Amino acid sequence: MSTLTSSQWPWTHIACASSHTALRNSGLFVLSIAALFALQPKLSGNISNFLLPCATLFITLATHAILRPPANVPRWSEVGTIIVILLLFAVVQLAPEIRNRSWIFLIAMSAGGILTCAGIGVCARISLRRILERRKVFIGASIALLITLLFLVKDTALLQRISAILGIGAGTVNNFSWLGFSYIAFRLIGTLRDASAGRLPAMSLSEFVTYVVFAPALIAGPIERAERFVSDLRATWVVNIPDFVAGMQRIAIGSLKKFIFADTLAMMALHPINAPHVHAGIPTWVVAYAYALQIFFDFAGYSDMAIGAARCLGIRLPENFANPYFAPNLTQFWHRWHMSLTQWIRAYYFNPLARALRRRELSPAVIIATAQVSTMLLIGLWHGVSMNFAVWGLWHGIGLFLHNRWNEFARRRLAIPEERLGLQRTANIVGAFVTFHYVTLGWVWFALPNPSMSLLVFRKLFGIG
Repeated sequence: MSTLTSSQWPWTHIACASSHTALRNSGLFVLSIAALFALQPKLSGNISNFLLPCATLFITLATHAILRPPANVPRWSEVGTIIVILLLFAVVQLAPEIRNRSWIFLIAMSAGGILTCAGIGVCARISLRRILERRKVFIGASIALLITLLFLVKDTALLQRISAILGIGAGTVNNFSWLGFSYIAFRLIGTLRDASAGRLPAMSLSEFVTYVVFAPALIAGPIERAERFVSDLRATWVVNIPDFVAGMQRIAIGSLKKFIFADTLAMMALHPINAPHVHAGIPTWVVAYAYALQIFFDFAGYSDMAIGAARCLGIRLPENFANPYFAPNLTQFWHRWHMSLTQWIRAYYFNPLARALRRRELSPAVIIATAQVSTMLLIGLWHGVSMNFAVWGLWHGIGLFLHNRWNEFARRRLAIPEERLGLQRTANIVGAFVTFHYVTLGWVWFALPNPSMSLLVFRKLFGIG
């Protein structure tokens, strides 16, 4: 029996690692598309549950077609894989609808399925090839369309008006949930902006789809930048026991935060049902504190599980939370809370807006106030188009501006010498206490559906009326 020489072993290892990487990437591609359908919250009617994930895929493929240089087209195997998965999920999810319909419905659904698959294939391969000569125009239009669609999805009142016109049941709209679309839209907008600035790496169709609908981060983030994600996806990968163990530990910690701490706190936390009935004073502060902790453990738990699952598969997602409630001021709080979201907003909105305002030679205070308040208003409306989310965003935008002005004043007149460590520590403790309570009071706007209910809670908190 022939044996390998020592010089042959490295090549064998590289070939094995390469096959592991290709197998992992193919699995992530299929798994992410499958999760898009499997995790979609159930609406009334199986057709809705199927069409929303289809819409996500169609938007993703259309965006990839716009990003891809006109001379290059995706391989038919990649497009074919997506179409096969679509057909499999159509059979599973639409079977109950098909059994109860007439042959005319079957013909219509078959024609619709064929047209959908053909549209996806054409859009992904050839339909935009000539138009893409004016790619920057289409990038700008695509960003505007994504923002419009995101606004529509978040505006429940507008959806209800549209549903009344179209004759769609109110129950469907009230429970409407498009899985992960907020995060998907931000990833797509980010890639479009990066492509316009010439920073986006070339990505195959399978890499792009995996990035946009990456299963672990589909529901609640974190929002990863495309270039970092693709570099991990392309790096040579083999099963790594330390990474796998660390990833499983992170999943366990995240599960503890979400399913033990957050779900337990939810039973006593502030919400629309208990807000009108809780007694004024200490009980109201208890439910407000409980909500502040619940929302942290909920978001942080989901992020830990996503980061852990990705690490098991050789993908390093960014950290999302870093002890935000211990932050000594509001600016530091937003450097530690939902960090991938705030970094995305800073890169694609705050910094460009601040640069544009500086070119107008406005005063620093006006620039900071405009950029910070509008940025936080945008983050508030990203959670939902409602008055309370808008007020929550303004609450933090005004708080950030006031902290910025105070910081400028204190830096010049109240600076603490470096050798006064005890005084600095005391200032940080006091700052963390004030910041935590400012954030907690802000959650009152976030947790409740309308300003009148929030103001009622504020009156109970401070014993007014």
